[in-house]
Amino acid sequence: IWVKNSIDSLVQPPEALLALNPQQRLVGIEQENTIETAVPRDQGTLTSTWQGQRLRLLGRARYFGSVKRVFTFAEQRFSSEWSFDAEAGWRLRERWEVSAGADNLFDNLPDASANANNFFGNFAFDPIVPIGVNGRFVYLRSTLRW
Repeated sequence: IWVKNSIDSLVQPPEALLALNPQQRLVGIEQENTIETAVPRDQGTLTSTWQGQRLRLLGRARYFGSVKRVFTFAEQRFSSEWSFDAEAGWRLRERWEVSAGADNLFDNLPDASANANNFFGNFAFDPIVPIGVNGRFVYLRSTLRW
């Protein structure tokens, strides 16, 4: 997937607001960033599933392009990231399967927030990064098909 978002034009603030502040903008730099550069331009997913008599295996690779965070006081680019998922399922009965898996198998974390962007150490990772900030997620699932 390739995405390019851009703001082509903005409505001018009403005269009453401009009289108070001639520099007034209705959409701030942070909101422009959220629309235009906080979304990866390119991303992709490759998934493969093998299904045997009882055993099912799934592997997935996900790619997220770099993103840019802009505030009025700071700017930071977060590098592109890869994430790999794996799952194995075993069919116990005709309609019942038990599976175990891991999302972000190798526990890949995004680039850390720079000092100017981490809000006094409260946000080690910026919430805009598409790979997420939680690292590996391991699960066990039971599926019953009706």
